[in-house]
Amino acid sequence: MSVSIDTYQVTQETIRPKNNVKQTQLGDGYQQIFLDGLNYDREEIDIQFIHMNATTVSGLKSTLLNSMNGPSNLITYTPQAENSSNSYIAKNISVVGYAGYDIYQVSCILEKQFPIA
Repeated sequence: MSVSIDTYQVTQETIRPKNNVKQTQLGDGYQQIFLDGLNYDREEIDIQFIHMNATTVSGLKSTLLNSMNGPSNLITYTPQAENSSNSYIAKNISVVGYAGYDIYQVSCILEKQFPIA
């Protein structure tokens, strides 16, 4: 069962295309470049959540980490520039706390997944 993170307030979002491109260099100088795989047109989203308290951070971090445990735990998220949600896995999760305050910043990379129906 996937979990939505749309309820958390996103403060920064950067979408980057990520194509799986293979390149072959032949001996005579000829070069062949092709897209690899059925779902080669992936995207990654750098995302940040700031001004969160410890309780909220704990829940969000748990959800993000759980997304790495297989296809049944993917995150659903609707990017700000789109109208529909997609499935993602979280990578490079970072939590920064500010000394003396109950304020945290969470950042990660969401990588688009293509779940099997």
